[in-house]
Amino acid sequence: MFASETRAGQAAGTVIPQPADGPVNRKRVVAVGTVAAVLIAGAGAVAWAYIGDVPRGTTILGVDLGGRARSEAERALTEAVGPRTGDPVAVDLAGERFSIGAADIALRLDVARSVSKAIKGSPRLVGERTVQPVIELDEAELERTLRGHLDPGKVTLDVAAAATAVRQAWLVGGVATIDLVTEPPATTREQVDPEAATPEPRTRAGR
Repeated sequence: MFASETRAGQAAGTVIPQPADGPVNRKRVVAVGTVAAVLIAGAGAVAWAYIGDVPRGTTILGVDLGGRARSEAERALTEAVGPRTGDPVAVDLAGERFSIGAADIALRLDVARSVSKAIKGSPRLVGERTVQPVIELDEAELERTLRGHLDPGKVTLDVAAAATAVRQAWLVGGVATIDLVTEPPATTREQVDPEAATPEPRTRAGR
């Protein structure tokens, strides 16, 4: 075998080694994998949060409605709270305690409107979002009932504030505390006795 052939054979059989994976390459792979896992997990969490009509973490009167369809949420709220809708509401009217029957002032939980309020909002991945229920009542009947416990000549009512207190206390076992407003007299002494406003005539001393 000639020397030239030997060199040619050696050249043809030479294998160029590939660079070995170094620490930098391994770190890059780990970083890319971590980012991908985080993105996938985040996408899954967002998808989970938006399942159903009612955003996750939403409660009404302690009932968790998150992730439910509208009809399912209405049914769950009705089943959980329905048995309490016939209960009276406790009232503290300037220190006087008594109860008012729900039917006496047409107290009613509007389930459909309450769930509609719950649907409007953003989901909570952590914690909960409390939505106040929609409660209807007859304010005229409420005022009439409360005034039956009052002296109409001395005090008056803030009916809107009283209705708010009743709504907040009913269905949660609370007490509606209603404050009174002092009412000024409807008439003055002069209006009752016109002569009181007329000065007495002076008598002229004799000469």
